[in-house]
Amino acid sequence: MNRRNFLERFGLSTAGLGLAMKGGLAGLLGGCNEDKKKTPDATGGKTPPTIPEADAYEAKSTGRHVTFASGLKLEIVDDRKLIGRGKEFYDPNHTGNPLLRVSEDDLEELVSKNFKLKEFAVMKDPELMSKHRARGEQTWKRGELDMGHAGERYWRFIRLDTELVDLLQEAREESGPMEINSGFRSFLYNKASYRKMGIKIVSNSAHVDGRAVDVSAGCGEKKKRRALRQAFRKKSIGFALSYIHVDVRDGVKRWTYSRKNQCMEDMLNWRDTKRFDVRPTTYYVEEEAGFNCKGRYGGRRFNGKEKTKLLTRAGRKIKTVCTRFYKALLMEGSGKLSDGRMLSFAGKKKGRYRFRQSKCDMGDGAGGCVIPFYTVAADTSKKTKGHWNHGDVLYMPQLDGEKLPDGSTHNGFMVVRDTGGAFYGSGRLDRIDLFAGLKKDGDFFTSRDIHHGHDVRAYKVGGNTKKRVLQHMKNTYGGRW
Repeated sequence: MNRRNFLERFGLSTAGLGLAMKGGLAGLLGGCNEDKKKTPDATGGKTPPTIPEADAYEAKSTGRHVTFASGLKLEIVDDRKLIGRGKEFYDPNHTGNPLLRVSEDDLEELVSKNFKLKEFAVMKDPELMSKHRARGEQTWKRGELDMGHAGERYWRFIRLDTELVDLLQEAREESGPMEINSGFRSFLYNKASYRKMGIKIVSNSAHVDGRAVDVSAGCGEKKKRRALRQAFRKKSIGFALSYIHVDVRDGVKRWTYSRKNQCMEDMLNWRDTKRFDVRPTTYYVEEEAGFNCKGRYGGRRFNGKEKTKLLTRAGRKIKTVCTRFYKALLMEGSGKLSDGRMLSFAGKKKGRYRFRQSKCDMGDGAGGCVIPFYTVAADTSKKTKGHWNHGDVLYMPQLDGEKLPDGSTHNGFMVVRDTGGAFYGSGRLDRIDLFAGLKKDGDFFTSRDIHHGHDVRAYKVGGNTKKRVLQHMKNTYGGRW
Protein backbone atom coordinates (compact mmCIF):
# COMPACT_ATOMS: atom_id res chain seq x y z
CA MET A 1 0.00 0.00 0.00
CA ASN A 2 1.61 3.34 -1.06
CA ARG A 3 1.41 6.49 1.00
CA ARG A 4 -1.49 8.02 -0.94
CA ASN A 5 -3.67 4.91 -0.62
CA PHE A 6 -2.83 4.62 3.08
CA LEU A 7 -3.85 8.21 3.72
CA GLU A 8 -7.03 7.97 1.64
CA ARG A 9 -8.02 4.86 3.57
CA PHE A 10 -8.21 7.00 6.70
CA GLY A 11 -9.77 10.03 5.00
CA LEU A 12 -6.57 12.09 4.95
CA SER A 13 -4.79 13.93 2.13
CA THR A 14 -1.17 14.67 1.25
CA ALA A 15 -1.91 18.34 1.78
CA GLY A 16 -3.12 17.54 5.27
CA LEU A 17 0.01 15.53 5.99
CA GLY A 18 2.23 18.44 4.96
CA LEU A 19 0.46 20.80 7.28
CA ALA A 20 0.67 18.28 10.08
CA MET A 21 4.41 18.03 9.69
CA LYS A 22 4.74 21.82 9.93
CA GLY A 23 2.16 22.64 12.56
CA GLY A 24 1.45 19.44 14.51
CA LEU A 25 -2.00 18.00 15.10
CA ALA A 26 -3.74 21.33 14.67
CA GLY A 27 -2.13 21.74 11.29
CA LEU A 28 -3.18 18.21 10.30
CA LEU A 29 -6.85 18.80 11.13
CA GLY A 30 -6.80 22.20 9.46
CA GLY A 31 -5.26 20.64 6.36
CA CYS A 32 -8.06 18.05 6.15
CA ASN A 33 -10.74 20.76 6.28
CA GLU A 34 -8.92 22.87 3.73
CA ASP A 35 -8.59 19.90 1.39
CA LYS A 36 -12.32 19.20 1.55
CA LYS A 37 -13.10 22.75 0.54
CA LYS A 38 -10.78 22.62 -2.46
CA THR A 39 -11.82 19.19 -3.74
CA PRO A 40 -14.11 19.61 -6.80
CA ASP A 41 -17.31 17.63 -6.90
CA ALA A 42 -18.71 15.65 -9.85
CA THR A 43 -19.87 18.84 -11.61
CA GLY A 44 -16.35 20.22 -11.83
CA GLY A 45 -16.43 22.44 -8.75
CA LYS A 46 -20.08 23.50 -8.82
CA THR A 47 -21.74 22.03 -5.76
CA PRO A 48 -25.57 22.04 -5.83
CA PRO A 49 -26.98 23.94 -2.85
CA THR A 50 -29.54 21.22 -2.13
CA ILE A 51 -26.89 18.74 -0.96
CA PRO A 52 -24.50 19.48 1.92
CA GLU A 53 -20.95 19.81 0.62
CA ALA A 54 -19.68 17.06 2.90
CA ASP A 55 -22.13 14.53 1.44
CA ALA A 56 -20.51 14.32 -2.00
CA TYR A 57 -18.08 11.39 -2.20
CA GLU A 58 -15.27 11.95 -4.69
CA ALA A 59 -14.49 8.80 -6.64
CA LYS A 60 -11.12 8.37 -8.26
CA SER A 61 -10.76 9.65 -11.81
CA THR A 62 -9.70 7.18 -14.49
CA GLY A 63 -9.51 9.49 -17.49
CA ARG A 64 -11.49 6.93 -19.55
CA HIS A 65 -14.97 7.58 -20.95
CA VAL A 66 -18.02 5.91 -22.51
CA THR A 67 -19.53 7.73 -25.50
CA PHE A 68 -23.26 7.46 -26.33
CA ALA A 69 -24.94 7.85 -29.72
CA SER A 70 -25.71 11.50 -28.97
CA GLY A 71 -22.02 12.24 -28.46
CA LEU A 72 -22.32 12.57 -24.66
CA LYS A 73 -19.22 11.32 -22.85
CA LEU A 74 -19.36 10.05 -19.28
CA GLU A 75 -16.25 9.30 -17.27
CA ILE A 76 -15.62 5.75 -16.09
CA VAL A 77 -15.21 5.35 -12.33
CA ASP A 78 -13.16 2.52 -10.86
CA ASP A 79 -13.32 2.82 -7.08
CA ARG A 80 -13.58 -0.19 -4.79
CA LYS A 81 -15.40 1.89 -2.20
CA LEU A 82 -18.24 2.11 -4.71
CA ILE A 83 -18.06 -1.07 -6.78
CA GLY A 84 -16.48 -3.55 -4.38
CA ARG A 85 -18.36 -6.69 -3.37
CA GLY A 86 -21.53 -5.75 -1.48
CA LYS A 87 -20.98 -2.00 -1.95
CA GLU A 88 -23.57 0.46 -3.23
CA PHE A 89 -22.71 0.02 -6.92
CA TYR A 90 -21.55 -3.59 -6.87
CA ASP A 91 -22.28 -5.51 -10.09
CA PRO A 92 -23.41 -9.03 -9.05
CA ASN A 93 -23.59 -10.11 -12.70
CA HIS A 94 -19.98 -9.13 -13.48
CA THR A 95 -21.04 -7.78 -16.87
CA GLY A 96 -18.12 -5.44 -17.32
CA ASN A 97 -20.47 -2.48 -17.79
CA PRO A 98 -18.47 0.33 -16.15
CA LEU A 99 -19.75 2.69 -13.48
CA LEU A 100 -20.08 6.21 -14.93
CA ARG A 101 -19.80 9.57 -13.19
CA VAL A 102 -22.85 11.85 -13.63
CA SER A 103 -22.69 15.60 -13.03
CA GLU A 104 -25.80 17.65 -12.40
CA ASP A 105 -25.41 19.28 -15.81
CA ASP A 106 -25.15 15.84 -17.46
CA LEU A 107 -28.69 14.97 -16.35
CA GLU A 108 -30.22 17.25 -18.98
CA GLU A 109 -27.99 15.92 -21.77
CA LEU A 110 -29.27 13.50 -24.44
CA VAL A 111 -27.89 9.98 -24.62
CA SER A 112 -29.79 9.37 -27.88
CA LYS A 113 -31.96 11.41 -30.21
CA ASN A 114 -34.93 11.45 -27.80
CA PHE A 115 -33.81 10.14 -24.39
CA LYS A 116 -32.15 12.25 -21.71
CA LEU A 117 -29.73 10.81 -19.18
CA LYS A 118 -31.99 11.81 -16.29
CA GLU A 119 -34.66 9.37 -17.52
CA PHE A 120 -32.32 6.49 -16.73
CA ALA A 121 -30.73 8.03 -13.63
CA VAL A 122 -33.81 8.99 -11.62
CA MET A 123 -34.35 7.27 -8.28
CA LYS A 124 -38.06 6.53 -8.19
CA ASP A 125 -38.48 5.94 -4.46
CA PRO A 126 -36.82 8.71 -2.41
CA GLU A 127 -38.47 7.31 0.75
CA LEU A 128 -35.79 4.63 0.81
CA MET A 129 -33.23 7.40 1.33
CA SER A 130 -34.16 7.90 4.97
CA LYS A 131 -33.57 4.21 5.69
CA HIS A 132 -30.22 4.17 3.95
CA ARG A 133 -28.68 7.54 4.73
CA ALA A 134 -25.37 6.77 3.05
CA ARG A 135 -27.16 6.62 -0.29
CA GLY A 136 -27.72 10.36 -0.12
CA GLU A 137 -24.02 10.80 -0.75
CA GLN A 138 -24.42 9.18 -4.18
CA THR A 139 -27.39 11.18 -5.50
CA TRP A 140 -28.31 14.62 -6.76
CA LYS A 141 -31.43 16.16 -5.28
CA ARG A 142 -33.64 18.53 -7.25
CA GLY A 143 -36.60 20.46 -5.95
CA GLU A 144 -38.68 20.55 -9.12
CA LEU A 145 -38.58 18.61 -12.40
CA ASP A 146 -40.11 18.97 -15.85
CA MET A 147 -42.45 16.06 -15.13
CA GLY A 148 -43.83 17.83 -12.08
CA HIS A 149 -42.48 15.58 -9.32
CA ALA A 150 -40.98 17.39 -6.35
CA GLY A 151 -37.84 16.38 -4.51
CA GLU A 152 -36.73 13.49 -6.76
CA ARG A 153 -33.16 12.29 -6.65
CA TYR A 154 -30.77 11.29 -9.41
CA TRP A 155 -27.75 9.03 -9.17
CA ARG A 156 -24.30 10.65 -9.16
CA PHE A 157 -23.01 7.35 -10.59
CA ILE A 158 -24.78 5.07 -13.04
CA ARG A 159 -24.34 2.02 -15.24
CA LEU A 160 -25.99 2.31 -18.65
CA ASP A 161 -25.54 -0.11 -21.56
CA THR A 162 -25.21 1.67 -24.91
CA GLU A 163 -27.01 -1.18 -26.73
CA LEU A 164 -30.02 -0.74 -24.43
CA VAL A 165 -30.16 2.96 -25.30
CA ASP A 166 -29.91 2.24 -29.03
CA LEU A 167 -32.75 -0.32 -29.01
CA LEU A 168 -34.98 1.95 -26.94
CA GLN A 169 -34.41 4.71 -29.46
CA GLU A 170 -35.38 2.30 -32.27
CA ALA A 171 -38.66 1.55 -30.48
CA ARG A 172 -39.20 5.24 -29.72
CA GLU A 173 -38.96 6.21 -33.39
CA GLU A 174 -41.62 3.62 -34.22
CA SER A 175 -44.12 4.37 -31.44
CA GLY A 176 -43.62 7.96 -30.32
CA PRO A 177 -42.92 9.24 -26.78
CA MET A 178 -42.06 6.72 -24.07
CA GLU A 179 -41.75 7.06 -20.31
CA ILE A 180 -39.15 5.02 -18.45
CA ASN A 181 -40.66 4.24 -15.05
CA SER A 182 -37.67 2.31 -13.73
CA GLY A 183 -34.13 2.63 -15.01
CA PHE A 184 -30.84 2.13 -13.20
CA ARG A 185 -30.85 0.88 -9.61
CA SER A 186 -27.81 0.53 -7.40
CA PHE A 187 -27.15 -2.88 -5.85
CA LEU A 188 -28.24 -1.84 -2.34
CA TYR A 189 -31.15 0.28 -3.53
CA ASN A 190 -32.45 -2.65 -5.61
CA LYS A 191 -32.42 -4.95 -2.57
CA ALA A 192 -34.16 -2.31 -0.45
CA SER A 193 -36.86 -1.91 -3.10
CA TYR A 194 -37.67 -5.63 -3.07
CA ARG A 195 -37.75 -5.64 0.73
CA LYS A 196 -40.24 -2.79 0.71
CA MET A 197 -42.50 -4.67 -1.70
CA GLY A 198 -42.29 -7.75 0.52
CA ILE A 199 -41.28 -10.10 -2.28
CA LYS A 200 -38.26 -12.30 -2.95
CA ILE A 201 -35.14 -10.24 -3.57
CA VAL A 202 -33.71 -10.50 -7.08
CA SER A 203 -30.18 -9.37 -6.29
CA ASN A 204 -28.89 -10.02 -9.83
CA SER A 205 -31.48 -7.82 -11.55
CA ALA A 206 -30.37 -6.47 -14.92
CA HIS A 207 -31.37 -3.00 -13.68
CA VAL A 208 -28.31 -3.12 -11.39
CA ASP A 209 -25.79 -3.45 -14.22
CA GLY A 210 -27.52 -0.97 -16.52
CA ARG A 211 -28.90 -3.46 -19.04
CA ALA A 212 -32.62 -3.08 -18.26
CA VAL A 213 -35.45 -0.57 -17.98
CA ASP A 214 -39.20 -0.74 -17.40
CA VAL A 215 -41.26 1.29 -19.89
CA SER A 216 -44.80 2.46 -19.11
CA ALA A 217 -47.09 0.74 -21.62
CA GLY A 218 -50.61 -0.36 -20.69
CA CYS A 219 -52.57 -3.04 -22.53
CA GLY A 220 -54.36 -0.39 -24.58
CA GLU A 221 -51.09 1.13 -25.82
CA LYS A 222 -50.75 -1.38 -28.64
CA LYS A 223 -48.39 0.62 -30.81
CA LYS A 224 -45.92 1.15 -27.99
CA ARG A 225 -45.97 -2.49 -26.87
CA ARG A 226 -45.53 -3.72 -30.44
CA ALA A 227 -42.59 -1.37 -31.01
CA LEU A 228 -40.84 -2.66 -27.89
CA ARG A 229 -41.50 -6.29 -28.85
CA GLN A 230 -40.08 -5.63 -32.30
CA ALA A 231 -36.99 -3.72 -31.18
CA PHE A 232 -36.11 -6.28 -28.48
CA ARG A 233 -37.19 -9.36 -30.44
CA LYS A 234 -33.72 -10.90 -30.05
CA LYS A 235 -33.41 -9.89 -26.39
CA SER A 236 -35.33 -10.38 -23.15
CA ILE A 237 -38.82 -9.02 -22.49
CA GLY A 238 -41.04 -9.25 -19.42
CA PHE A 239 -44.73 -8.35 -19.73
CA ALA A 240 -46.97 -6.69 -17.14
CA LEU A 241 -50.37 -4.99 -17.38
CA SER A 242 -49.03 -1.44 -17.07
CA TYR A 243 -45.45 -1.73 -18.29
CA ILE A 244 -42.93 -3.79 -20.26
CA HIS A 245 -39.50 -4.76 -18.95
CA VAL A 246 -36.79 -4.89 -21.64
CA ASP A 247 -33.15 -5.80 -21.26
CA VAL A 248 -30.15 -6.71 -23.39
CA ARG A 249 -28.95 -9.85 -21.67
CA ASP A 250 -27.67 -12.61 -23.93
CA GLY A 251 -30.36 -14.94 -25.31
CA VAL A 252 -34.04 -14.55 -26.09
CA LYS A 253 -36.31 -14.78 -23.03
CA ARG A 254 -40.01 -14.05 -22.51
CA TRP A 255 -42.01 -14.04 -19.29
CA THR A 256 -45.06 -12.49 -17.68
CA TYR A 257 -45.35 -11.10 -14.15
CA SER A 258 -48.82 -12.57 -13.65
CA ARG A 259 -50.29 -15.64 -15.31
CA LYS A 260 -53.88 -14.62 -14.59
CA ASN A 261 -53.66 -10.95 -15.54
CA GLN A 262 -51.80 -10.00 -18.69
CA CYS A 263 -52.31 -8.50 -22.11
CA MET A 264 -53.10 -11.43 -24.37
CA GLU A 265 -51.18 -10.23 -27.41
CA ASP A 266 -47.98 -10.45 -25.37
CA MET A 267 -48.31 -14.23 -25.41
CA LEU A 268 -47.70 -14.53 -29.16
CA ASN A 269 -44.52 -16.33 -30.16
CA TRP A 270 -44.21 -16.15 -33.93
CA ARG A 271 -42.38 -19.46 -34.01
CA ASP A 272 -45.68 -21.06 -32.95
CA THR A 273 -47.59 -19.66 -35.93
CA LYS A 274 -48.35 -20.72 -39.50
CA ARG A 275 -49.88 -18.31 -41.95
CA PHE A 276 -53.28 -19.34 -43.28
CA ASP A 277 -55.37 -16.58 -44.87
CA VAL A 278 -59.17 -16.83 -44.58
CA ARG A 279 -62.36 -15.46 -46.15
CA PRO A 280 -64.64 -14.93 -43.15
CA THR A 281 -68.35 -14.30 -42.88
CA THR A 282 -70.19 -13.06 -39.77
CA TYR A 283 -72.93 -14.52 -37.59
CA TYR A 284 -74.75 -13.17 -34.57
CA VAL A 285 -77.65 -13.73 -32.16
CA GLU A 286 -81.09 -13.19 -33.66
CA GLU A 287 -83.57 -11.45 -31.33
CA GLU A 288 -87.30 -12.12 -31.50
CA ALA A 289 -88.15 -8.77 -29.94
CA GLY A 290 -88.47 -6.28 -32.79
CA PHE A 291 -87.91 -8.93 -35.45
CA ASN A 292 -89.74 -8.25 -38.74
CA CYS A 293 -91.74 -11.36 -39.65
CA LYS A 294 -92.56 -10.03 -43.12
CA GLY A 295 -90.26 -9.99 -46.12
CA ARG A 296 -87.87 -12.22 -47.99
CA TYR A 297 -85.47 -14.61 -46.33
CA GLY A 298 -83.46 -17.38 -47.89
CA GLY A 299 -85.10 -16.90 -51.29
CA ARG A 300 -88.63 -17.07 -49.90
CA ARG A 301 -91.15 -14.32 -49.17
CA PHE A 302 -93.11 -14.34 -45.88
CA ASN A 303 -96.32 -12.46 -45.11
CA GLY A 304 -95.83 -12.57 -41.35
CA LYS A 305 -98.66 -14.99 -40.60
CA GLU A 306 -96.60 -18.19 -40.98
CA LYS A 307 -95.89 -19.93 -37.67
CA THR A 308 -93.45 -22.66 -36.60
CA LYS A 309 -93.07 -24.54 -33.33
CA LEU A 310 -89.65 -24.61 -31.73
CA LEU A 311 -88.99 -28.08 -30.27
CA THR A 312 -86.45 -29.53 -27.84
CA ARG A 313 -84.48 -32.70 -28.58
CA ALA A 314 -87.15 -34.60 -26.67
CA GLY A 315 -89.92 -33.13 -28.83
CA ARG A 316 -91.34 -30.77 -26.21
CA LYS A 317 -92.61 -27.42 -27.41
CA ILE A 318 -90.50 -24.41 -26.47
CA LYS A 319 -92.53 -21.71 -28.19
CA THR A 320 -94.36 -20.94 -31.41
CA VAL A 321 -92.70 -18.17 -33.43
CA CYS A 322 -93.11 -16.66 -36.86
CA THR A 323 -91.50 -18.80 -39.54
CA ARG A 324 -89.20 -16.04 -40.79
CA PHE A 325 -87.65 -15.76 -37.30
CA TYR A 326 -87.37 -19.57 -37.23
CA LYS A 327 -85.40 -19.49 -40.51
CA ALA A 328 -83.11 -16.76 -39.18
CA LEU A 329 -82.59 -18.75 -35.97
CA LEU A 330 -81.51 -21.77 -38.01
CA MET A 331 -79.08 -19.70 -40.04
CA GLU A 332 -77.39 -17.99 -37.09
CA GLY A 333 -77.53 -20.94 -34.69
CA SER A 334 -78.51 -18.89 -31.64
CA GLY A 335 -81.44 -16.65 -30.84
CA LYS A 336 -83.00 -14.73 -28.00
CA LEU A 337 -86.73 -15.06 -27.42
CA SER A 338 -88.86 -12.10 -26.42
CA ASP A 339 -89.20 -13.55 -22.91
CA GLY A 340 -85.41 -13.46 -22.48
CA ARG A 341 -84.63 -17.16 -23.00
CA MET A 342 -81.55 -17.91 -25.08
CA LEU A 343 -81.80 -20.81 -27.55
CA SER A 344 -79.08 -22.67 -29.40
CA PHE A 345 -79.26 -25.10 -32.30
CA ALA A 346 -79.36 -28.75 -31.15
CA GLY A 347 -79.29 -30.71 -34.42
CA LYS A 348 -81.95 -32.54 -36.37
CA LYS A 349 -84.20 -35.36 -35.21
CA LYS A 350 -87.04 -37.14 -37.04
CA GLY A 351 -86.89 -34.63 -39.85
CA ARG A 352 -87.23 -31.60 -37.55
CA TYR A 353 -84.61 -29.16 -36.38
CA ARG A 354 -84.33 -29.01 -32.60
CA PHE A 355 -83.15 -26.40 -30.11
CA ARG A 356 -82.05 -26.28 -26.51
CA GLN A 357 -82.25 -23.57 -23.92
CA SER A 358 -78.76 -22.24 -23.26
CA LYS A 359 -77.31 -21.12 -19.95
CA CYS A 360 -74.73 -19.01 -21.77
CA ASP A 361 -75.20 -15.27 -22.24
CA MET A 362 -74.96 -15.48 -26.03
CA GLY A 363 -75.81 -19.13 -26.59
CA ASP A 364 -73.48 -22.06 -26.90
CA GLY A 365 -71.66 -23.64 -29.81
CA ALA A 366 -70.20 -27.06 -30.39
CA GLY A 367 -67.29 -26.29 -28.05
CA GLY A 368 -68.98 -24.39 -25.22
CA CYS A 369 -70.29 -20.87 -24.73
CA VAL A 370 -69.74 -18.57 -27.69
CA ILE A 371 -67.89 -15.38 -26.73
CA PRO A 372 -68.61 -12.30 -28.88
CA PHE A 373 -65.71 -11.21 -31.11
CA TYR A 374 -63.51 -14.10 -29.92
CA THR A 375 -65.39 -17.15 -31.26
CA VAL A 376 -64.91 -18.75 -34.67
CA ALA A 377 -67.24 -21.25 -36.31
CA ALA A 378 -65.43 -23.58 -38.71
CA ASP A 379 -66.06 -26.83 -40.57
CA THR A 380 -64.76 -29.48 -38.16
CA SER A 381 -66.24 -32.38 -40.14
CA LYS A 382 -64.21 -35.24 -41.57
CA LYS A 383 -64.38 -33.58 -44.96
CA THR A 384 -61.77 -31.05 -43.87
CA LYS A 385 -59.44 -33.94 -42.88
CA GLY A 386 -58.67 -32.50 -39.48
CA HIS A 387 -57.72 -29.05 -40.70
CA TRP A 388 -60.13 -27.43 -38.25
CA ASN A 389 -60.73 -28.69 -34.71
CA HIS A 390 -62.48 -27.29 -31.67
CA GLY A 391 -59.96 -25.32 -29.65
CA ASP A 392 -57.89 -24.18 -32.63
CA VAL A 393 -56.49 -20.67 -32.12
CA LEU A 394 -56.25 -18.00 -34.81
CA TYR A 395 -54.36 -14.73 -34.69
CA MET A 396 -55.66 -11.97 -36.99
CA PRO A 397 -53.37 -8.88 -37.01
CA GLN A 398 -56.13 -6.79 -38.54
CA LEU A 399 -58.17 -7.23 -35.35
CA ASP A 400 -55.33 -6.56 -32.94
CA GLY A 401 -55.89 -3.19 -31.27
CA GLU A 402 -59.46 -2.65 -32.51
CA LYS A 403 -61.91 -1.11 -30.03
CA LEU A 404 -64.84 -3.36 -29.13
CA PRO A 405 -68.39 -2.10 -28.46
CA ASP A 406 -67.87 -2.44 -24.69
CA GLY A 407 -64.83 -0.15 -24.85
CA SER A 408 -62.19 -2.87 -24.43
CA THR A 409 -59.47 -3.56 -27.01
CA HIS A 410 -59.29 -6.69 -29.13
CA ASN A 411 -56.06 -8.67 -28.88
CA GLY A 412 -56.20 -10.33 -32.30
CA PHE A 413 -56.85 -13.88 -31.05
CA MET A 414 -59.96 -15.97 -31.84
CA VAL A 415 -60.78 -19.58 -30.95
CA VAL A 416 -62.74 -22.22 -32.88
CA ARG A 417 -65.66 -23.05 -30.56
CA ASP A 418 -68.52 -23.55 -33.01
CA THR A 419 -69.46 -25.05 -36.34
CA GLY A 420 -72.23 -24.54 -38.90
CA GLY A 421 -74.27 -26.35 -41.50
CA ALA A 422 -73.25 -23.97 -44.26
CA PHE A 423 -69.71 -25.33 -44.13
CA TYR A 424 -70.56 -28.96 -44.79
CA GLY A 425 -69.67 -30.09 -48.29
CA SER A 426 -68.10 -26.79 -49.23
CA GLY A 427 -64.59 -28.21 -49.21
CA ARG A 428 -63.15 -24.75 -48.67
CA LEU A 429 -60.85 -24.54 -45.66
CA ASP A 430 -60.60 -20.74 -45.81
CA ARG A 431 -64.31 -20.16 -45.09
CA ILE A 432 -64.97 -19.45 -41.43
CA ASP A 433 -67.64 -17.57 -39.45
CA LEU A 434 -66.79 -14.87 -36.90
CA PHE A 435 -69.24 -14.37 -34.03
CA ALA A 436 -70.29 -10.75 -33.44
CA GLY A 437 -72.66 -11.15 -30.50
CA LEU A 438 -75.97 -9.30 -30.85
CA LYS A 439 -77.32 -8.33 -34.25
CA LYS A 440 -76.80 -4.61 -33.57
CA ASP A 441 -73.05 -5.29 -33.63
CA GLY A 442 -73.27 -7.55 -36.67
CA ASP A 443 -71.28 -5.16 -38.87
CA PHE A 444 -68.28 -5.01 -36.53
CA PHE A 445 -66.08 -7.16 -38.75
CA THR A 446 -67.30 -6.02 -42.17
CA SER A 447 -66.90 -2.34 -41.21
CA ARG A 448 -63.22 -3.12 -40.64
CA ASP A 449 -62.84 -4.74 -44.06
CA ILE A 450 -62.85 -8.24 -42.57
CA HIS A 451 -65.19 -10.19 -44.83
CA HIS A 452 -65.35 -12.95 -47.44
CA GLY A 453 -64.85 -10.59 -50.37
CA HIS A 454 -61.07 -10.93 -50.15
CA ASP A 455 -58.35 -12.81 -48.30
CA VAL A 456 -57.82 -11.70 -44.70
CA ARG A 457 -54.41 -12.43 -43.21
CA ALA A 458 -54.55 -14.93 -40.36
CA TYR A 459 -52.23 -17.31 -38.54
CA LYS A 460 -52.98 -20.66 -36.98
CA VAL A 461 -51.35 -20.70 -33.56
CA GLY A 462 -49.93 -23.78 -31.86
CA GLY A 463 -47.32 -24.77 -29.31
CA ASN A 464 -46.96 -22.96 -26.01
CA THR A 465 -48.62 -19.84 -27.39
CA LYS A 466 -51.84 -21.77 -27.98
CA LYS A 467 -51.75 -23.15 -24.45
CA ARG A 468 -51.24 -19.68 -22.99
CA VAL A 469 -54.07 -18.17 -25.03
CA LEU A 470 -56.56 -20.89 -24.05
CA GLN A 471 -55.55 -20.60 -20.39
CA HIS A 472 -55.96 -16.84 -20.54
CA MET A 473 -59.43 -17.22 -22.06
CA LYS A 474 -60.38 -19.62 -19.30
CA ASN A 475 -59.11 -17.24 -16.62
CA THR A 476 -60.89 -14.30 -18.23
CA TYR A 477 -64.31 -15.82 -18.93
CA GLY A 478 -64.45 -18.44 -16.17
CA GLY A 479 -67.54 -20.61 -16.34
CA ARG A 480 -68.57 -19.17 -19.70
CA TRP A 481 -65.48 -20.76 -21.20
